[in-house]
Amino acid sequence: MVVLNGSPDAPPPSARVMRLIERRCEARAEPLRSFHLRGFAIGHGPGDFACWVRTPGRCRIPDAGQKIERAVHDADRVAFVCPVIFGGDTSELKRALDRLIPLILPFFARKAGLTHHALRCARLPRMVGIGVDARPGVARARLFAALIEGHAINFGAPGWGRYPGRRVPPLR
Repeated sequence: MVVLNGSPDAPPPSARVMRLIERRCEARAEPLRSFHLRGFAIGHGPGDFACWVRTPGRCRIPDAGQKIERAVHDADRVAFVCPVIFGGDTSELKRALDRLIPLILPFFARKAGLTHHALRCARLPRMVGIGVDARPGVARARLFAALIEGHAINFGAPGWGRYPGRRVPPLR
């Protein structure tokens, strides 16, 4: 399992969630790699699509983003943990997700009735989003759930969810 902790704070509001994940992985004897993104130098993707065209499947920026991309590629499960900001990700998590673009192709395919990128890899991890929300509500939970679903569809995850398992009515 790989955890991308997008909390911008230290100590993060997600510290309790992280301890829970660590205990569960330890109980299952499941290896865990955790990235508290605040502590990693991850540059913004230059937007020149070199990872698709000049160096297919590999970001050319030599920083922690390459390590994170490889860890996500090799994982069975990935958890995105972050405070919920206006129903969405933090900038730290968004930057790390943007750097996962080498895992997909520049071509398009229809998935879930929407246009998304075609997949580069035959197997990608299951994904879960864990939002820590100081002001929880149904509308905010719906937004966060839709965002996690979008990330999972974009990266071709074979399954996704959010924790805790409380059912949130769909946006439609």
